[in-house]
Amino acid sequence: MNSKHFENANDRVLAGLKRDTMKLTKDELRRVAFHEAGHAISGWFLKGADPTLKVTIIPRSKGSLGFSQHLPNEFKLTTKEDYKDQLVVLLAGRAAEEIFFNN
Repeated sequence: MNSKHFENANDRVLAGLKRDTMKLTKDELRRVAFHEAGHAISGWFLKGADPTLKVTIIPRSKGSLGFSQHLPNEFKLTTKEDYKDQLVVLLAGRAAEEIFFNN
């Protein structure tokens, strides 16, 4: 078993099965990409946020059209500022849609 199999199994458990039958339009894929990029970019620049591990725009069975996975740092105390940064990352996907799609 190689690391690619483990990564696929991990994605399957965390996000669900790939929905190959769900075909998104080019505009829908673009919107999902901007949404997920909002999470990833804010996580990259905010020091209190968990580092981004993976971003995908592949639809999954648990109702997500894509997801960004963050790797929590288990070896630090979490401050109030860290929690605020993590909250910003959670809301950044929606903010990206507001900025780039104006709704």
